[in-house]
Amino acid sequence: NALSASQKERIHSEIARMRRVLEELRQILRLEASTEDAESAIRSKCAGLWEHLVELKAKYLRRYGEVPPDLAECLDPRADELIQGILHILDALKPGQERRNRSG
Repeated sequence: NALSASQKERIHSEIARMRRVLEELRQILRLEASTEDAESAIRSKCAGLWEHLVELKAKYLRRYGEVPPDLAECLDPRADELIQGILHILDALKPGQERRNRSG
């Protein structure tokens, strides 16, 4: 972290000020605090990330111009590996998966 103590202090001060404004708005608008279900949050983040990862594949990059073969050879398997990771995360969220993971 290359921020100076003064920069950190200014940033923290501004964040505190913004939080006060948000709290004021919450009260004015009579909003209730809520929490997001972790499973839903993870699913939505994975869905958004999946779309970006698929776009890294050469067949999709070609719409912007020709993709050099060596770049395709580098990107495609890595994009596939990351997509598989997302699918594994989503599989872990399936009902009963926790039980199967502990017993197997």
